[in-house]
Amino acid sequence: MLKARNTSCGNSRDEAETEPVVDWVTLRADVAAGSARRPKDVLGRTVRRFTSYRSRMARPCLIFLALAIGCSAEVELRVFGEAYAEQGIEPDEVVGGWALEFSELVVSLDDVRLSPQGEVGDGGYVFDLAADSSRRGHLLATTDAGLGSVNMAHFRVAMPTQVVGGNATAQQIERMRLEKLAFWVSGRASRMGEDVLFAWGIPADISYDCPLSTDVAAGDVARVELTMHADHLFVDDLEVGAEVAFDAIAGADSNSDGSVSAAELGQVSLAGLARYQTGGRRDIDTLWKFIGAASLTMAHVDGEGTCTPRLVPDAFADPTPAPTDPPRAMALYAEHCASCHGDEGRGDGPGAAGVLPAATDLTALRGEASTLPYIAFRIAVGGAMFPYASSMPGYADSLDATDRGLLADYVAGLSGP
Repeated sequence: MLKARNTSCGNSRDEAETEPVVDWVTLRADVAAGSARRPKDVLGRTVRRFTSYRSRMARPCLIFLALAIGCSAEVELRVFGEAYAEQGIEPDEVVGGWALEFSELVVSLDDVRLSPQGEVGDGGYVFDLAADSSRRGHLLATTDAGLGSVNMAHFRVAMPTQVVGGNATAQQIERMRLEKLAFWVSGRASRMGEDVLFAWGIPADISYDCPLSTDVAAGDVARVELTMHADHLFVDDLEVGAEVAFDAIAGADSNSDGSVSAAELGQVSLAGLARYQTGGRRDIDTLWKFIGAASLTMAHVDGEGTCTPRLVPDAFADPTPAPTDPPRAMALYAEHCASCHGDEGRGDGPGAAGVLPAATDLTALRGEASTLPYIAFRIAVGGAMFPYASSMPGYADSLDATDRGLLADYVAGLSGP
């Protein structure tokens, strides 16, 4: 939880929005000459980007002294969509020479935690990352960090529930809630006098664990940034060698109204788009599913730091095992699932015809998505979220936990090797 800011070590945070200003070129020269001192920012706070051998050796003593007198350190947690979100993507960075600009890039964050410090805040945060932050990122919170280091950042991207902070408007938050969205993106692509608008709501529920090695010492103000790579929404490869591209998206404007919708993207098959590489995922068969999957790769930490996605929310991580009852499980599947997913789970049942997003091919589930906790989670809450977005309703209210467990076990058995 957020704690009161500690100023007993002489480093006040009354002006929390002020960034460190250090002449690093001069500093390096002073270091070489042996005359450097640890740099200060404009508030007189120590900047922890440069640490001498002597200061490293003295740190255990300083930490002991700080603990003895009650001093602590702070972590400033920010959310940033990079310059792309705030200033756009230049034509020379996009295949085909399109210029991309964002009107909105709204993201809903929840369950924000730092390790070993613990939970940050007591609810969720909704930010519009297209809003100007002077390229510093938007302040989420400043929290006491103790002494030592920050080893991990954890956060969840999902539909907002109890919102306690962020810069999003009430209207943006309400849209995210009503449409059950994790992301909302809108903007314009321009090329040689042609303009194409886009406005997409992206449903998702996914958590991220992001390793860190951020040192903090008494009186310091360390910074951790949750970075959302806005350009990933337009990449053409879900693995390596991706480029930003827009030609196929522009071509999805089937009614020629100058605006591309999610429904139009859902009608574009990837079969004829060799540029788009899915990393072997057979379920990603339309341009909309590709963009939805790409949105889940945006999350990073401190710029390019990698994050490991987790598909199962904590509440579903350890489901109660269901009793073995194959006849009952088969009957449940036949009653609730086979009409869309088909008898063999390939998403080709008679009820799937014309439904968008299409029914998931359950034989194509891989990795964490093929585990009992994830399948039980999706049976309970429904399929209208990435990854594996579909039109499936949730069954939390119509099936009890035992039946959902039996059904999850049956579906898990349909997954291929």
